[in-house]
Amino acid sequence: MITGILIVDVRYEVTTYTSDVRGAGTDANVFVSLYGELDHTGELALIDTSKHKRKDRFERNSVDVCVVEGEDVGGHIEKIRVGHDGTGFGAGWHLEKVEVRRLEMHSDGHHSRIFTFPCGRWLARDEDDHEIVRELVPAMETIIKEDSAHGQLKVHSVKRQEILSMKQYKLHVFTGNVSGAGTDANVFVTMFGQLGDSGERKLVKSETHRNKFERNHEDIFTIEAADLGRLQKIHIQHDNSLMSPDWFLDRVVIHEVDHAGREIEPESIFYCERWLSKNKEDGKIDRELLEANFMQTTTKEVSEETNQSEVTQKKQGFRGLARRMKDGKTTAPTIPYTVHVTTASDLNAGTDAKAFVKLTGQRTSTERINLQLLSTDCFEPGRTQMFSIEEVDVGDIEKLEIGHTGLSTESAWLVKDVDVDVPTRGRTYHFVCGQWLARDHGDGKTTRELKPVDSNSYAPLVRYEVAVVTGDKQDAGTDAEIHMIVYGSNGSTREITLEKLTGRFERGQTDKMKLEFDDIGCLKKVRVWHDGKGHRPSWFLDKMVLKNMEIGKEWTFPCYKWLSKSHAEDKLTTRDLPALSEGEATIGHTSYNVEVRTGDRRGAGTDANVFIIVFGENGDSGEMQLRKSLTHRNKFERGQTDIFHYENVLSLGELTKIRIWHDNSGLGAAWYLGSVDVTDELTEKAYHFECQRWLSKDEGDRSTLRELPCVTSSLPEESGLILYEITVATSDKKESGTAHDMGLVIIGEVGRSKEFQTQNRVGNVRLLQRAQTDVFQFDSVPLGKLLEVEVRLFNKEGKVFRSAEAASRDNSWHLHEIVVRDVKNGDRYLFPFKSWLAVNGSAQTLVPTKLEEGRTTTLRGLRPVSYEVCVVTGNKPHAGTDANVFITIYGSNGDTGRRPLTKRFRNLFERNQIDTFTLEALDLGTLTAVKIEHDNKGFGAGWLLDKVTITNTENGVLTEFPCDKWLDKKKGDGQICRSLLPRQS
Repeated sequence: MITGILIVDVRYEVTTYTSDVRGAGTDANVFVSLYGELDHTGELALIDTSKHKRKDRFERNSVDVCVVEGEDVGGHIEKIRVGHDGTGFGAGWHLEKVEVRRLEMHSDGHHSRIFTFPCGRWLARDEDDHEIVRELVPAMETIIKEDSAHGQLKVHSVKRQEILSMKQYKLHVFTGNVSGAGTDANVFVTMFGQLGDSGERKLVKSETHRNKFERNHEDIFTIEAADLGRLQKIHIQHDNSLMSPDWFLDRVVIHEVDHAGREIEPESIFYCERWLSKNKEDGKIDRELLEANFMQTTTKEVSEETNQSEVTQKKQGFRGLARRMKDGKTTAPTIPYTVHVTTASDLNAGTDAKAFVKLTGQRTSTERINLQLLSTDCFEPGRTQMFSIEEVDVGDIEKLEIGHTGLSTESAWLVKDVDVDVPTRGRTYHFVCGQWLARDHGDGKTTRELKPVDSNSYAPLVRYEVAVVTGDKQDAGTDAEIHMIVYGSNGSTREITLEKLTGRFERGQTDKMKLEFDDIGCLKKVRVWHDGKGHRPSWFLDKMVLKNMEIGKEWTFPCYKWLSKSHAEDKLTTRDLPALSEGEATIGHTSYNVEVRTGDRRGAGTDANVFIIVFGENGDSGEMQLRKSLTHRNKFERGQTDIFHYENVLSLGELTKIRIWHDNSGLGAAWYLGSVDVTDELTEKAYHFECQRWLSKDEGDRSTLRELPCVTSSLPEESGLILYEITVATSDKKESGTAHDMGLVIIGEVGRSKEFQTQNRVGNVRLLQRAQTDVFQFDSVPLGKLLEVEVRLFNKEGKVFRSAEAASRDNSWHLHEIVVRDVKNGDRYLFPFKSWLAVNGSAQTLVPTKLEEGRTTTLRGLRPVSYEVCVVTGNKPHAGTDANVFITIYGSNGDTGRRPLTKRFRNLFERNQIDTFTLEALDLGTLTAVKIEHDNKGFGAGWLLDKVTITNTENGVLTEFPCDKWLDKKKGDGQICRSLLPRQS
């Protein structure tokens, strides 16, 4: 669902002049569409309101006046589309002209604008160019002003300067070269451009073939329309008529035509490569095709029925002008909002009226924003409907106005509550309504002002622009659902679904979307995959580009491979893509050997399928099945060591933990795991993960999954250099700065660095100045844990001072502190000093008072923790579920992965029931979110979840995650997966 500026209906008087030529009149049903600077009306039926009888309308040499009601298209009508449906005995129509009159109210009286649209052509299947729809642009604008004081009329006519000109387009339609590709059905096309659309046109007469749309044929058609600007997409369909309606469309190529009838470059290409058939593929007989070089911009909340370019065109005017731009207001920076509106479940609580919201904050207010329904035509009782809003940043939200424009009794609406989420601010606001918005209910108000009764805070999300480039190869597009996880220096995002909206992920296309996710630092890699579903599960991905909208930094993730079980040589539908920053790859490739030792005790071996995920500073490996042992044909037997090799994968950097489990299949599934060793062949570094526990449904704690931290990492002789970042802070004391140079030596457990020396006054840069912080980078041999630094101030030979006084004053330096960070593992050491250093004096030794461990060090030090998970089902009829439920717990140190919530001999998740489970994971730190979902299986799959509470059994900390929502495809918002945030204390 999407939103747009709220637009009110107005009345138009449409006058048609039928020509005085033989057979000019028509018996068909006539319609008109008006296009203006703000919007367009859609098709409006012309019903005669003149003195003529209804049956005599649109006759030869007649003038017919019709009053129609439609969207306010703005003060200037820039084109109209007029046509008929071809019905009746005499359908052909010769139209002379059309006049459209718009009545306007002003303080000094009534004003009217009359726009004249000349035509002078047939709208007939057997005349002229066989078209029954014409687009017309105004040639004259007449302004009639009524002086309210004197009752006089002033008429002023002006010749309109054409904003839009009429153009011809050549459509080259290529039918595919596959068996049965041709069709006998009637084909229709609509072209969309930056300046509007052509309306639906029937492709009647091919200029190349009498029998059109046959296998491997190119059929050419000419369409006349008002200038569409750059073409963006087309909608093409057939009516499934006649004996052989199935059609395989390869592509459509469109050229503009100049006045001499020549086709103009560049061409616009629209790839299809699909069936339009009720009996093949997905059963669709219509396709929306994007221009191959057009960069489609969509947002994650946009409805599945449309994309953002169409929404902007439809709701803000086909020329893309918003109402506030018309009023001369500048557009302030905007941020995303997500609005959830819940209609009460009472009988007749819903409405089909046009609804709107307005947000008011401490900074400013939005305008009234139309809540545009797309997947349904009304607000349904008991449903929660979601809308995305891109609006001005109002600051902390103080109130919300919600209402509708309906006037009838059927427009009554009972709103339960409204939630507004502001992801870039990390706030969710809850507004309770519980009142009718109706003229015939309660106090008769159709608008309510609500104040937030509750708000919830979470870590603000960072806004990214994501561009997905599908390759320009045959069959490169996909119908599958695409997912991704982004990995950075500070962790990873949760799974992100890139919804398959209309026209997304097609051949040669770039799809842009704006997403918000956690601040994960500098990006390192992206894991992208699809679910392999749909009639076109294969996908050729060229690359992805992610841009941090806050800092403007951009990362490119090249792929140039198939994600396909049929087209890809390696049959993979998942790809890990390294980030390119300024042309350099941030992660290289390596190979890993995984050595798995099964314990030496009775029944230790397993016949189950075993899986592993390896975690490191560059993210995780993804799920890998331990399929083929290099050492034993019958793997995972008692006392046995099995080795598995993974070739040419992205380096994980320093390893931190593994997650290993089995699927409990086979006759002897229970497994006693001794340990796991992982060796990086590129660095020759080995990492050890100790277990010595059962993975069994019948032994120990009955868990078949273990998370194991890295307990040791070894390198026979560590080589290479370590990069240290040195931050030097000069005090804010008077004359604390210096023109001399600093020398620094870092001392660690396993060595001492060479002296690092600054060069003061290099160019225009002055170092070590009062209240200044200077940052340097320094390569050294590995030093291990840092113990101290030695720092001195010295005068390099040849240093010249302006005067003796300056030399005396500059002979010392007041150092506040030094911070040294190991760039590789992130460990940060603080060395305070807060004292003077004399030039050419002895070096001073500083010892660290604080060590902030880097993420790698922290994760390696984690230990297993048991979490008690309590799931509370709601207390309403049919609240329980028979589906299988899964949970993922997120914390500051990582997540648990997706875990099933199962228990023997208990009927779980029944109405008003509390179910308790124990999950073990490496210490998650502060819990930040929970994702809970079910698979929608079973007779009663719908589920009302009240809340989830999780207790860390090691420290007793309890975190509550409220829900109070249905996980039901038929109730609420139709979702069966919820992300829950912790309740604020």
